Amino acid sequence: MAQRIGRILISVVLLQYSAISLAQEAIDGRVSRVDGKAIVIEAESAANVKQGDKVNVFVIIPGLDERADVADAKVTRKDSVGVHAEIVRSSGTVKVGHRVTILATGRPAPTDPLVIPNLVGMTATEAKTALEELGLQATFVAGPPARTPDKSFTIQSQDPTAGAPVSGVQSVQVTILAEAVSRPPQMRLASSLDIPTEEDRRSIREIVRLLEEQHVSGRMFDDEASREALRLFLENLDPWKIYFLKSDVDQFSRLGDKIDDTTKQGDLRLPYAIFESFLRRLDERTEMVRELVSQGFDFTIDEQLSTDNKSISYAATRNEVRDRLRKRLKFELLKMSRGEMPLPVYEELLVKRFETFRQGMYAVNGEELLQRFASAICKAFDPNCHYSSPAFSRLARRATTKKQSQPGFRLRALDGAIFVRSIDSKESTGGKSRLSVGDRIIGIGEGADGPIEAVDGLSGFAILERLYGNEGTPVQIQVLPASGGPPIVHMVNRTRNEQDNATVRAVVVEHRVGQGDPFPIGYLEIPTFYTDSSNPEESASGDFSRIIKEFQRQSVAIIVVDLRRNFGSSSVEILNVLGYFLPGQSVVALSHGRDRAVITETSIVQSDAWDGPLVVLTSRQTSAAAEVFAAAIQDHSRGLIIGDDVTRGQGAIRDYVDLGRQLKSGVAALDLGSVTITAGLAYRVSGAALQGRGVAADVVLPTLSSVMTETMAPMALPYSDANIGDAKINPSRDKITQKLRDELHKKSLARRQNSSGFARLQNEIEQYRYWHSKNTVSLLSRTTASDSSLRKTPPTSGIDFYLEEVYSIASDYLSHVELNRANENYASKQYSDAIEQYQLSVAADPDHAEARYRLAWALATCPQQNVRDGALAVDHARRATELAPDDWRFRFALSIGLAENGDFESALEELDRTLQAAPEKQRTSYEYLRERFQNSQPFASR
Repeated sequence: MAQRIGRILISVVLLQYSAISLAQEAIDGRVSRVDGKAIVIEAESAANVKQGDKVNVFVIIPGLDERADVADAKVTRKDSVGVHAEIVRSSGTVKVGHRVTILATGRPAPTDPLVIPNLVGMTATEAKTALEELGLQATFVAGPPARTPDKSFTIQSQDPTAGAPVSGVQSVQVTILAEAVSRPPQMRLASSLDIPTEEDRRSIREIVRLLEEQHVSGRMFDDEASREALRLFLENLDPWKIYFLKSDVDQFSRLGDKIDDTTKQGDLRLPYAIFESFLRRLDERTEMVRELVSQGFDFTIDEQLSTDNKSISYAATRNEVRDRLRKRLKFELLKMSRGEMPLPVYEELLVKRFETFRQGMYAVNGEELLQRFASAICKAFDPNCHYSSPAFSRLARRATTKKQSQPGFRLRALDGAIFVRSIDSKESTGGKSRLSVGDRIIGIGEGADGPIEAVDGLSGFAILERLYGNEGTPVQIQVLPASGGPPIVHMVNRTRNEQDNATVRAVVVEHRVGQGDPFPIGYLEIPTFYTDSSNPEESASGDFSRIIKEFQRQSVAIIVVDLRRNFGSSSVEILNVLGYFLPGQSVVALSHGRDRAVITETSIVQSDAWDGPLVVLTSRQTSAAAEVFAAAIQDHSRGLIIGDDVTRGQGAIRDYVDLGRQLKSGVAALDLGSVTITAGLAYRVSGAALQGRGVAADVVLPTLSSVMTETMAPMALPYSDANIGDAKINPSRDKITQKLRDELHKKSLARRQNSSGFARLQNEIEQYRYWHSKNTVSLLSRTTASDSSLRKTPPTSGIDFYLEEVYSIASDYLSHVELNRANENYASKQYSDAIEQYQLSVAADPDHAEARYRLAWALATCPQQNVRDGALAVDHARRATELAPDDWRFRFALSIGLAENGDFESALEELDRTLQAAPEKQRTSYEYLRERFQNSQPFASR
């Protein structure tokens, strides 16, 4: 195996240069190319280097800021690319990206006395070698045990310290960390894992009982469901099948069909035993990761990695799992490495990632383990069921309660530490000394003077729990600043995070089509239909009411409701919000329980309902109650649905059962978490099922989520339609026909074909389809190192161009709606209102020939003389004729407009052309106008 520069650097002499003579001028650079023994070095200045110079190459040791001699070379030429050299001697491999120092006078000699190198962090062997190279002896002293096995026998301190002169020193006392204990104290299992608590046993018994009695399927938790629960539990722990061996799974499977019996007795020994086995395998795999990374990887071998974890089986032998893990590590390195840093740096980060995962799994307590196991049992009934631990339940309640807020920043976990990832609210992130991106959070304290608690060892749930609180309340954040220096405590006020909070968010968009005047579109996003039982105004419908009034005040022309990432929530809030668009209408049919009849629900009548045009955005992420909303709008033809081809298809009614309240018996309720059970099904008012079908869009726009088709889980509920006798559908006057859908799709497609954003998106979709169909990726560096499409989860695309197209489709739809409404008003002699609507129809779609024609006709022939405008009628009729020259009606409107504007000669010419093209009946009907125009008289109907 070829030597690797990242592993040999520590064992070579660390040459100390405090000064270099002018004749030995150093040039710093970076290797940009390696081809056999030929290398190219990029440097800011290489004026003193010329062809034939002998050059020493030194590599900067990451983390030590020291230089190690790695090669001798001879300069062959110098050009705009850099310094070209031929390696004549090497003690290791020079790689692209290595930082180097070249000296133009051969091997330099130190001009200052040698000093003691920094040994802290080295292994004992490395420190001994480094000292012997300087003629010194190492005297070892055993220190405290290492916190982790990989740190055993590493240097903790030294005497003399680094930088002391070597002269007069014969030996250096080196303190090493002693061998780590088999399970470090901070990694011991929590006491709750030693013996399941009585509350845990009561909870699992109650969860199984509730599923058997209340789940809509009527299934029992039998042997088949037990085996499925075991599979899901193992998949949760080891999704890529790199930890458990086949022998482990076979042993678990012998007891798998007994889970139904043991859990009904409150026996949790099996999941605890499985988790203990997982931790043992986790220790082995973490050590295996260190070993594999230390040996290095050959990225020139053409081998494949399976990316379909469902189809692969568990490894039968240690060698098989080792090979699978090796490929996984290669793949992860190829994704991480982009040449910004030497490969050893990425390798170290990868090892830390696995070590951090191990630490996190050792920190799992009984509460979290119960959530994993109980949720596997719930999902064996159907994917919508799950159990939430007390900690998770509290966090979920806070997340969906509007008054609960986080500080105005987001977090990022990296290598076991928590950093500030981004700042959302500058006003909330401290006073004069504000938080900065990159600050490492090391402690959190409640209130202005509460004690600060270290975050090390806390789970992600625990950290988020401490950050949540009432809006405006203070929290102390202790950080290590990214800029360096000692820890700082910031006093931060919690604020509503406009990016992450569950509240309705709204904005008025001034949309312009072509060269026309802009008109306002009201855009609002509903992440969830939230509610707060303690304050009815703090709800989606309460916010909706305020937003609708503001939209009306700003005279928005159309509303776009974005449900693409809505995950449902309160069914009552659905009825409330639908009341703004379908007041008092039948909107959903519910079948609750196993034998109950279908009941039709009616939306709540709202006093400030919106009767203007509506667009609803959906995606494959739109689920549950949000699908009910979209389906009701579509069934009543109340608005246009734009988005992915179909929504998720989760037409399930889910009951949330508080286990503590459920088990309360004369005493205060315990906090035991909650279980979510599919207790019924939701149907469209037409009787069509939502479960498994979803809501199809009227106009489909391409997205990555649309091609990431969600396959039905093994225990997913089947769908069937319902017989709904009393539901009434009252189609809106803005009826959406197939002809309209086709027209909107055609116009959208034409725009998208000229959109660079949609072109990039289409390329991502094609890449995803290609790699997804392969279910494998190549581990050749030339194939993968720069190919982000190899990620099983595709890259995120920007949505600006997507929303722009949504607004354009909304404009086309608005033009259609306003034209129909204008025709109705004109027929009922509401002329002024009709003309305003015709004008809005034209503004929304300047190329809508029919709208131009109708507006021209109204302006030229309106019985109310004061609203006529011959000149404007001519403009619109002429444009309509240009858009559709074969439609005789548009030319007829032009002749009428010319006459109204006093140009009777031109009016006669256009009338002649009209009568030649018009059907015979119309030619006879309008012949009388010839005489009127000849007599300089405008249009008058007979």
